Amino acid sequence: MTPSPTAAERAALRVAQAAALTPAASYDLVSSVVFALGSAQLLQCPESVAEARAQAPLTVYRAEYDGIPLGLYTTPEAARAHCEAYGRREQPRAVLDWIADEEDQESPHEMVAQVGDEETLTGYVVTPLPVATAFADGDE
Repeated sequence: MTPSPTAAERAALRVAQAAALTPAASYDLVSSVVFALGSAQLLQCPESVAEARAQAPLTVYRAEYDGIPLGLYTTPEAARAHCEAYGRREQPRAVLDWIADEEDQESPHEMVAQVGDEETLTGYVVTPLPVATAFADGDE
């Protein structure tokens, strides 16, 4: 058992104790479980989780029509749905599809409309935009 509980162990103790609010609940049992989880490195403190989230790469997706921004989205599916909604209004009988460079994950996706055997670019594009979490000198 850890002689001094870590911040993550203290947080887990509070949660475990709240969950075990019965007359028969034993703090010693709950604390033993939490300390064992901490010793096995199965607990994360809130600060390390927040730090990991801050360091994770962030990408937003811009829906646009002929270079005019329509909106920013956290998923490519949402940005494509915005473009498709407008595309269906303009060409209700067209089959809409997306084309992109398969090898480049950062490349824009262009919406195409197929009517019969003819496929044409619609002008709707979804562009992934990496978002920086901090300014680095030289990024000007």
